[in-house]
Amino acid sequence: MKGQTKEMIEILILVIGVSVLLVISYSFLIRMPSTGSLLLEMHRYDSMTNTVKNFFYIRIPILNKTYAQMLGDMVVNDAEDLVDYGYGNINVTEIIYEYFDPYYGEDWHFRVFNEKKYDFGYKIPSNVRIRTFLMKFPLPSYEGGVMRIEFKNW
Repeated sequence: MKGQTKEMIEILILVIGVSVLLVISYSFLIRMPSTGSLLLEMHRYDSMTNTVKNFFYIRIPILNKTYAQMLGDMVVNDAEDLVDYGYGNINVTEIIYEYFDPYYGEDWHFRVFNEKKYDFGYKIPSNVRIRTFLMKFPLPSYEGGVMRIEFKNW
């Protein structure tokens, strides 16, 4: 009788132990993201980084200025939207929207921190995953100022 009871207790302990291990491993598998979603997220970050970097290097042919130079001129001149390059007033805000809209549609927000804040883009939702790219950019002036740039994508 003692042997049967001992054997039943050992089987019960074994079943409980295996059950606990299965529950723990299942919970880890649920929490861990799949490789596919990690690769997609890495691709999105790389795409966002390249888009923002190209903002600083692609030149607009007629003006021979980059988007970032035009943004810097707008900040230095303390202008709201328009900058004059001798071709008439150029709406820098509109050009920034024209640059980012084809890439992200309405899923982006671009903010410049200087003495005054400049916000471009669309309202940031509160219930989605947001990717953020931060960068410092030298202002086109003799004073050597620097502005901080924040780009968000969701």
